Amino acid sequence: MNRYSDVVEVEVENVLVSDNNFLVILRERHNRKRIVPISVGVFEANGILMALEQVVNRRPFTYDIMKTILTGFNLNIQKLIISELRNDIFYGILFISDGKAVQEFDIRPSDGIALALRYNSPIFVAEQVYSTLEEENKNKPGTTIAPADSIDNDEEPDAFESDDAALEEEPDENQNARQSEFLRDLLYSKNESGNAESIHDKIRVMTSELDTAVNDERFEDAARIRDAINELKKRL
Repeated sequence: MNRYSDVVEVEVENVLVSDNNFLVILRERHNRKRIVPISVGVFEANGILMALEQVVNRRPFTYDIMKTILTGFNLNIQKLIISELRNDIFYGILFISDGKAVQEFDIRPSDGIALALRYNSPIFVAEQVYSTLEEENKNKPGTTIAPADSIDNDEEPDAFESDDAALEEEPDENQNARQSEFLRDLLYSKNESGNAESIHDKIRVMTSELDTAVNDERFEDAARIRDAINELKKRL
């Protein structure tokens, strides 16, 4: 039996950027119900965003160099599997083919995602990862479950070392309603005319709201706020 048969195909829905962290949001490609948020570093987030937006630099980016090398040796990335979540750290396996045989390589999921996107290769998440996320959500009520990408020293990132985060309560319905109303005001007013100072003020407010949305796991709201901030920045 194929040990990687129990997997679900996903796609990169978004990369959320806040003052505190960078989250890559993976969503099931077919039923669209489940997501996997992975906390990644600045460099990796930039590499993934560049692939998503098909940005071409005058000088090759690291992941672009890796693609050039692989292609030069007639190697192709067949797929990426995010295979395990252990101690709040994700692990991945990259499948590389030479047209005849396929080899497996351990890889940080963030690096694997950045490469797979450049090859338009499928990305999968093992059901074990979903099960572990669900179990951690049960055991850590009131916290945002966004484990980190695997790192060399296997230490958990600072974002998950805070005892205060575990003590925070989930926002009540009234608070969610106030947040949603505030969010609507921000988004509906994003196209209003204004000088540079007023735009900077609005960006600061929206950035704060972005942090709140990410911390509350309101990822769809966070994506909308991020897009609104980008639109405002174009007017500066």
